[in-house]
Amino acid sequence: MDVQVNVSLGAHSELQDTWKPSKSNADKSLADYVRREYPALTKQEPGFYTVPSELPKPDDHDKGGLAEYAVYSRLKDYSESLGLSMILFCGSAYAGRKSEDGRYLPKEVDFVVFLSDTRRFKAFVLEVKGADDKVKKLSTTRRHACSQLQNHRDIFGYEFQLSKPVLDKIREHVVWPNLQSTEYCKSCQMKHTRFIRKPETCKERGSNSSKPIDEDEGYHMFDDTFNKEWLEELMKSEENCLTEEEWNSALHIFLVFSAGALYDEMDKTFVLLSKEQMRLLNLPNHPMGQPRLIYGPAGSGKTLLIIAKILELIKNGEVDESTQILYMCENEAVQQYVRRWRSGFYVQATSSGLPLHLHR
Repeated sequence: MDVQVNVSLGAHSELQDTWKPSKSNADKSLADYVRREYPALTKQEPGFYTVPSELPKPDDHDKGGLAEYAVYSRLKDYSESLGLSMILFCGSAYAGRKSEDGRYLPKEVDFVVFLSDTRRFKAFVLEVKGADDKVKKLSTTRRHACSQLQNHRDIFGYEFQLSKPVLDKIREHVVWPNLQSTEYCKSCQMKHTRFIRKPETCKERGSNSSKPIDEDEGYHMFDDTFNKEWLEELMKSEENCLTEEEWNSALHIFLVFSAGALYDEMDKTFVLLSKEQMRLLNLPNHPMGQPRLIYGPAGSGKTLLIIAKILELIKNGEVDESTQILYMCENEAVQQYVRRWRSGFYVQATSSGLPLHLHR
C-alpha cells in the first residue's frame, strides 16, 4: 500500500495553489513544522507540550474526564520534575482501517505520549478508565480497554504504516487512576495483585478468571504504580527505545491527524494549523451580539482558521436548517479559495443538505 503524504503549512500559503510535494519534501515540511511549533523537542531541551495546547478541567460529575485530567496532570508534573521533553496528544480523533477489506472506524485515543531526553526516544499509548472500587465488575471495562488499545495498534499499523518493529517499541497501557494495584480478598483476608490470577485456595467468587493473553506485566497502571519512579525507570531502560528517525516519523503521523490538521479531499493534502490557530479554534463559543475579531496580515492563516471552525461546527452537529453558516468576504480570490475547499472538504455538510452560504 503506497501512501503519498502531501503537506501544506497553511499559515504560509493561504491563497496559493495547494502544494503537492514529494514524500521527502513532505517529511521536511513536517520537520520544519515541529521545529517551529515545538522547538524544545528538536533542541532536546526540557519542555511539556500538549495538543491541544491545554486540557480543561471537567466538571465534578464527569468521572471519565476527571480520570483523564488526573493522568494529564501527573504526566505534566513528572515531565517537569524529571527534566524531560514531552509532547502529549490528548483525545486525538482519527479514522482508519485495520485491513484492506476492513471498514473505516472512527476512533479516539486518550493519550499518545512522546518522550525524549539527551539519549533516548520513547513513546506510549494510554487508555484511561475512571472506574473505582465501587464498581462491582471491572471485567467488561477491562476487556473494552484492551480492545481499544488493540484497535489503535491495528489501525496505526495498516492505515498509517507504522512497521511492526516500531509498533512493538510503542508500549500500550490501561491507566486506572482511581484504583490501587492490589485488592482486598474477603476469603483469604489478604490483598491480591489486581487483574492477576489468584491462588487456587482463594474461594472468593469469580476470583480465578485468567487475564487476557495480551496483557503483560505493567500493561495495567494504577494510582500507586503510575508514578514518577515508573517514568524515570522507563527512560533509563534500554528497552523499547526508538531511533530518532523512527520517533520523528511516528510523531509526524500523529501531528497530521491531531495537531490541527485539515484534510483537503480534492488534492489529498493535509494542511497543518499552528498552535496559535489551534488556541483560537478552541476558544468557547461567543454570543452573536458579541462578535470576535481576529486580526492578522495577509497569509497569516485567518481563512484556514474559519474553515476549521466551520468544520468543527458541522462535526459537532451545531449546523442544521435553523442554524446556518454565512461566510462573507470582499476578496474574490479568498471566496474562490473557500468555495474550492467547500466542494471537496465538506462532503458531510453538502451531502446532508446543510447550507454554507458564500457572499461577497
